[in-house]
Amino acid sequence: MPYPPRPQLQPLADFVNTNRSGVRPPAALVEFVAAQYQAGRSLREIAELTDRSHGAVRNILDRLGVQRRGAGAPLMNTDLDVETALETAPHETFLPHDDQRVPTRRDGD
Repeated sequence: MPYPPRPQLQPLADFVNTNRSGVRPPAALVEFVAAQYQAGRSLREIAELTDRSHGAVRNILDRLGVQRRGAGAPLMNTDLDVETALETAPHETFLPHDDQRVPTRRDGD
């Protein structure tokens, strides 16, 4: 079953039809991109709101010297290390039940 499509943001009126090749982005756009990224919006969301491509938003941030976040969602609890997480999690989360053997290469040869 496919996942439902994600909601797509509509471009803000201030930035619609302002995307011209070879022309510097307006100062208002650059300020908006930097502020929204610092506020936690993703590159994809900012691109949709400004009617720009993902790469154009990334280039604006690079020119400003903004350090980008890593891909993906933030970790839920960065204080936990892997060993502590494994110790506190129920073992059945990680181990197969007796009736759920993990197939090996030889099983299917």
